[in-house]
Amino acid sequence: MSDTKHVGKVTVRVLTNRAQGFYALMGPYLSRRAIAADLGGTLWDDDDKTWFVATSADRKTVYGFCAARPAARGRTAYLSAYVLPAYRRQGVYRQLWDARRERFPGPAQATCTEASLPLFLAAGWTVSGQRGVYRRVVAP
Repeated sequence: MSDTKHVGKVTVRVLTNRAQGFYALMGPYLSRRAIAADLGGTLWDDDDKTWFVATSADRKTVYGFCAARPAARGRTAYLSAYVLPAYRRQGVYRQLWDARRERFPGPAQATCTEASLPLFLAAGWTVSGQRGVYRRVVAP
């Protein structure tokens, strides 16, 4: 599965690990120590994940990515949201958020950082707990 959405200079690709070119695009970020440290764990390319990858229009530069997968009680789990440091504070996370929310609009759950918590709360999510420095949030 693969489709594309263009928003300004950013292209958000929606794909799974079975899509042609997935590993060429995401391979450099899977298991990268700096990204794992920021996310609080290693990125896994599980077969049931749908990935949203923000790139330049020519698809040569990755700005950031996130994923979603089925979770318990009919919810979708929002996972692995990351924007490379050089592209932070430029709206990339918001574009990934919008693409993921458009694809998976129903009940959802996530573990988020303090930096992304305001976006979740503004969208009507509520805090359901804490895991270390991360907040667990749920959407109706």
